[in-house]
Amino acid sequence: MSPALLLAATLAAQGNAAPAAAAATPVPPSAAPPRPTDWPLPISDDDYPAAAIRGDEEGKVRYRLDIGADGRVARCTVTGSSGSATLDSATCRIVTRRARFAPARDSQGNAIPDARDGEVTWRLGEQGDED
Repeated sequence: MSPALLLAATLAAQGNAAPAAAAATPVPPSAAPPRPTDWPLPISDDDYPAAAIRGDEEGKVRYRLDIGADGRVARCTVTGSSGSATLDSATCRIVTRRARFAPARDSQGNAIPDARDGEVTWRLGEQGDED
């Protein structure tokens, strides 16, 4: 039986890029798109590292994403450790692999690099709880 897992993730805008899913309508280069205050990462219970489950490891990982002009994550840096190297590295591995953004644009409409800060809270739930 796998433990229940509660994951919370947020991603705060630091530049002009918006998540690819939120960029359904084109935005003129002179108009800044709305900046999301959170972004649901595609992280599920299945992503909780087995070693962290065995070690009963939980915590909040804060990270910074450097986003290339193509909207892909170029680098993830842990800016606030959960206290678990396993959870820290899993967070960056997952976010780097899965996150995609609409490219940030300069005033002429050219795609430019961007950066975002985010966090994921890894928490093991209670086993055997039934309602």
